[in-house]
Amino acid sequence: MDSKEKDIAKQIIFNVDETGFLDTEIELIADNCHADLSEVNKVLHLVKKFTPQGVSCSGVQEYLALQIDDNDFFAQEIITKYFDEFLNQNFSKIKSNLVCSDAEFDDALKIISSKNFSPIIMSNDSDQIIPDLIIRMKDNKWIILVNDKNLNRFKIANDYLSEAMTQKFSDKEKKFIKEHTDSAQNLLDTIIFRSHTLKNVMNEIIGFQNAYLSENQDYPNPLRLKDIATKLDMDISSISRVVKNKYVDTPLGIISLKSFFSSKIIKDSGEVIGTRELKDTIKDLIQSEDNSHPFSDLEISNLLKKKDISIARRTVAKYRKSMNIPNIKKRQLK
Repeated sequence: MDSKEKDIAKQIIFNVDETGFLDTEIELIADNCHADLSEVNKVLHLVKKFTPQGVSCSGVQEYLALQIDDNDFFAQEIITKYFDEFLNQNFSKIKSNLVCSDAEFDDALKIISSKNFSPIIMSNDSDQIIPDLIIRMKDNKWIILVNDKNLNRFKIANDYLSEAMTQKFSDKEKKFIKEHTDSAQNLLDTIIFRSHTLKNVMNEIIGFQNAYLSENQDYPNPLRLKDIATKLDMDISSISRVVKNKYVDTPLGIISLKSFFSSKIIKDSGEVIGTRELKDTIKDLIQSEDNSHPFSDLEISNLLKKKDISIARRTVAKYRKSMNIPNIKKRQLK
């Protein structure tokens, strides 16, 4: 891959959630990387072949379809054409549309049930989140604590090094023990450096998100990995690794560091808002609609225009789907 494709791949991987699905819109990735949708889709197709296969799929439907062999015709048909009916277990409707025998239908269901429903399987003991950082306000200043108390258990066993220096070991044995002791020290130094870097990143995030963390505004400010990387003179990829799957205990509750980062939307007036605020605006419009005549995505786009926000219909559709809001037909009351 060239450097642009690598940047796109990094953006995709950073936006994969804990179960392996892509947790953002490809339009935003395209904007962040100054790329066309075709370029993003090309790299996305490649990332899906990484291990575990299917990582960065858009959802369960795409992931299941990826796992099912093309020769398993009825199983593919169920997932690609009758996925909603499958989720609602409306098997009689699916079967009548497929025109297949009982045995063929049962085999298709067995094939689907044998597949994983997410690229990454989370264990049941991972439900409780232990924050990596704790921040609190004291005397109008933010105090940052790295939750690394367990690291105090680790230290170099100097007895090994002392024994290595005695006469009862050969020079070769002494060299072996010293090399591994040095390696252990390097590992500890790396862990300490990681904690130091994590604290620095959190400090810069607070600088950008102080009003939100202080509960003086409802949404975090738009923030990019590049903004933090520039402040700390580090690579964007390094910042990505630091914040990925990290959590901070704040006065607002436990928050993922990733949630502080969002692309910016620029209103026609020049005002900057984040994608989270935009999603809530779309959700509010839908909640206020007449259920007998709900808004189409194009109508929502036009209503946003009146609120000084210019985004395309397809972008509205992407945000709506990301919030699991049904389309106009499914929202309309009969």
